[in-house]
Amino acid sequence: MKCANENKNRIVKNPIILDFYRKTVDKLYEDNIDYDDKTFNRFIFSLCQYYVSVCGKDKKVEKLRALVDMSITLMTCLYVLSIFSIISIFIDSKTSVCISDIVTSFSNCNTILDKLIFAFIYFIMGEVFYFRSKRVMKNFLLVLLGTCNALVVLNEH
Repeated sequence: MKCANENKNRIVKNPIILDFYRKTVDKLYEDNIDYDDKTFNRFIFSLCQYYVSVCGKDKKVEKLRALVDMSITLMTCLYVLSIFSIISIFIDSKTSVCISDIVTSFSNCNTILDKLIFAFIYFIMGEVFYFRSKRVMKNFLLVLLGTCNALVVLNEH
């Protein structure tokens, strides 16, 4: 078991569980394993996903994966809206929504300040979904590793 940088792991915080996962992988692959190798880590991730799926215990894992995908999609859409709001300042487009239209009557308001406010709001909402996607991705990986490890241990006994 070779790992150049022990602090590089940011998913499994418990060193006992991390050691247990690595010993399980060591049992499967007796070669000298480099845990910093991204290709090997992707292989183990895919193997865990397939194993959990084949065993039919992937319901929670799939829900978390869907949440990650949804958060990434919303984050991307909000960042694009933010960029379009800033671009519309320079091309003086009248397609953006104005705060004064919402607050007061439906007057034709197309000010730079309104567009900047909306760009800022879209950006902040995009950041919220960015951090949410990171948190859900971490939970997804922990649930996947835990489920896969539980199934391996269950099948050994």
